[in-house]
Amino acid sequence: MEIEYGAKVVDKNRKVVGVVDKVLLDKWSGEIAKFKVNTGKGETDLLFSPDDVLEAAPHEVKLKIALDEPQPQMGVEYGAEVVDKNGRLLGKVDYIVSDAWTGESSGFKVSLAKSKTDLIISTEHVVEATPARVRLGVTLEELESA
Repeated sequence: MEIEYGAKVVDKNRKVVGVVDKVLLDKWSGEIAKFKVNTGKGETDLLFSPDDVLEAAPHEVKLKIALDEPQPQMGVEYGAEVVDKNGRLLGKVDYIVSDAWTGESSGFKVSLAKSKTDLIISTEHVVEATPARVRLGVTLEELESA
């Protein structure tokens, strides 16, 4: 797959998303691992993988998804309430842990509401996330015993 810096990126409905701002290569294979798209909206850059691409030409990348349609996987946002699988409020997201190389979120820190303990929670435990709330698929006790 060939994705070039500066290529126009469109979603599956041909809506312009932005332009390729950076191409990240896998250090072992040399293949494209991720590419960053500058949306032209300040700090709102998007990160995609080759799996998100329907077609790629030197000057245009067409995505498999439509950005104005709901996506099955949502990101965790700073300040969101975090609840365990039983609906118990654990606290709020106060730090996002990101992979330094890809920029992808790999976890987040929650200051527990009822103690002075902080938990680092992997995004693997997230069942559902909206800008205001994160629901986990595990209990607090399961997190603490892991």
